[in-house]
Amino acid sequence: MSDVFVPPGDSAQDTAVLLLEAAEKAGEPADVVRSSDGGFVVPKELADAAGVDYDKGDDDESDDEPEKKPAKKAAAKKSSK
Repeated sequence: MSDVFVPPGDSAQDTAVLLLEAAEKAGEPADVVRSSDGGFVVPKELADAAGVDYDKGDDDESDDEPEKKPAKKAAAKKSSK
């Protein structure tokens, strides 16, 4: 099971209740729902069962995009005096 980040949505309390209810229905302990800065961290399957939006981790790069490398800096030219 992989964990995902669930933002609080319009109401952190309502989101927590949805996640805890889904955990109870799945027979999971309540501590499977962990609070984090700005939201919750839960198993992906639990977030799906609760019907909440979560960070799918595809905002940064997609798998089919080549990895971007930082541009190389050109060597500084010495001035002759």
